[in-house]
Amino acid sequence: MKNLSFSNKLKDIISPNKIFTSLISIKKQILISFSFYFIGIIVGMFLSRNQEYTTNPQNLKFAYIFFNNYRLSILIIIIGLITVGIGSSIMLFTNGVILGDILIGVFNKYSVWPILTGVAPHFIFEISALCIATSISYESIRFIRLLLDKNYTNKVHIGRILSNFVTMTVLFFVAALIETNIAHI
Repeated sequence: MKNLSFSNKLKDIISPNKIFTSLISIKKQILISFSFYFIGIIVGMFLSRNQEYTTNPQNLKFAYIFFNNYRLSILIIIIGLITVGIGSSIMLFTNGVILGDILIGVFNKYSVWPILTGVAPHFIFEISALCIATSISYESIRFIRLLLDKNYTNKVHIGRILSNFVTMTVLFFVAALIETNIAHI
């Protein structure tokens, strides 16, 4: 039996190989999460298809953006763990509806430019992190199946959850850096 020190365990959790295999192991959950978000965006765009919104550029600080997104992801994880993923899926869908509403409203007033310069640069990092948070919240499903079905072999792996959590954090960090320094309307 391996007896790894804390620092060696930590290095293992954040190693590129572990992060990659951890993300691959939840690819279905990430796709499900992204589907909820994407459908939410479409619904928001449809519901607000005739709206026009005036942009109100704000110079938000990195810490505010990062911690706001981080707080949302922690809430998604906790609610999802308690509700077996249902609450987190609803939160992600609702977040998508709000974004869809804003995107179509800004597009209707200004065309695509503010979306390309204000949202697109950081979008992929932020949505990826939110989908990973939602995927982490689905772990309660795996845990319940493990308790109820003696033949179920897909165990809950704390190391994988921690690797995905680290990945989510790094993605939020990059998104906040881009949103504060590159993205603009």
